[in-house]
Amino acid sequence: MAADPSSLGIEGEKLPEVAWLRPPALPFGVHLVRASQRVAVVVLRGEVDIHSASQFRDVVAAGIEGGVRAVVVDLSAVSFIDGTGLGVIVLTARRLGPGAVALVLPHRGLVRVFRICGLDRLLAICETREEALCGLLE
Repeated sequence: MAADPSSLGIEGEKLPEVAWLRPPALPFGVHLVRASQRVAVVVLRGEVDIHSASQFRDVVAAGIEGGVRAVVVDLSAVSFIDGTGLGVIVLTARRLGPGAVALVLPHRGLVRVFRICGLDRLLAICETREEALCGLLE
């Protein structure tokens, strides 16, 4: 859960947006949850970087090998993602095809990263898991 700027004793306007609109640092974790026979949710937690991206990639690959044809990548509890993590998402989108990958990004700081990279034009960016699933299950 993001820290409320007033609880820090500092006015929210004085803090950079990213400082208080991202989740706290958590240990890395990844798991796959089936939403339907062909749709899965990959839930990530913590920092997705060069050290953890291979685990992320392996979970996605296992889902695809198991018949998944669309993936929601839930980044709600991710505090940081580097180019390696972004690469896993892009490769997943290329492998599954147009419209088969949606992201859950409720934190504006991470949304900004995807916009800067132009990935918001390639992937659906949603605020909630439910919104992302509805878009893929239709």
